[in-house]
Amino acid sequence: MTLERTIEAKACRELLKIGCTAIKVGQEGWPDRLVTLGKGYPNAVIWIEFKALEGTLRPAQKIRHKQLAADGQTVVVCRSSQEALGAVAKARRSIDRTKPSG
Repeated sequence: MTLERTIEAKACRELLKIGCTAIKVGQEGWPDRLVTLGKGYPNAVIWIEFKALEGTLRPAQKIRHKQLAADGQTVVVCRSSQEALGAVAKARRSIDRTKPSG
């Protein structure tokens, strides 16, 4: 069984390698990390909640995630470092599709 903190630590190391900053939030109900998407993606962030495979969201987390999503924020729950990297890649691709070419 992989612990949530182990997943989060590995993901943060990997996110740093691809130019992201993962800021620890630490407030009740808020996702674990606010992640900047890195150079070339100004003002672009996603929120990541890390959970072990068997972990579930607490009621306060469910409420906060809904509030953030209603505000147009991207909130993802990741159960591995690969999921976190995939979420960042997906967010970057979404932004890349909206950038003007040329």
